[in-house]
Order: sequence, then C-alpha cells, then structure tokens
Amino acid sequence: MKVLQLKINEQLYDTLLAMLKGLPKKDIEIIEANDEIEIKKDKSHEIDIMQYAGTIKWPVDGVEYQRKIRDEEW
Repeated sequence: MKVLQLKINEQLYDTLLAMLKGLPKKDIEIIEANDEIEIKKDKSHEIDIMQYAGTIKWPVDGVEYQRKIRDEEW
C-alpha cells in the first residue's frame, strides 16, 4: 500500500471523505489526523536531482538537432 497525505479545505473534507469511504475496505485504510499530527514522509523514494547536474547534453542549435533527428529516422 502507499500513503497519500492531503491538506484540503474544510468545505471539501466531508465530500472527499464520503468518496473515499465508498471504496472497498480491503483496498483503503482511512487515517484521520489533526493538524498537530504530521505523517512522517518515506524518504527511501526521495531523489537528489543535483546528482544529475551537468549530465544532460543539450543541443547547441535546436533547429540543427531536429534536422539530425529527422535524418536518422529515414
């Protein structure tokens, strides 16, 4: 299972909760939390985007790049 944490307007809360409660009980567990309670984030899936800094090779001339790609397709 995955965890989804939402902060929603109070006016939408009851509607969304009713929709979620309509889902099969075996597929969903609803955990209601107060504002003081914070669900801990699973950091095992976080990615440091800076590890890819400088590794992307951008074409100098976009038009020339597109021509090259089109030529390779034929």
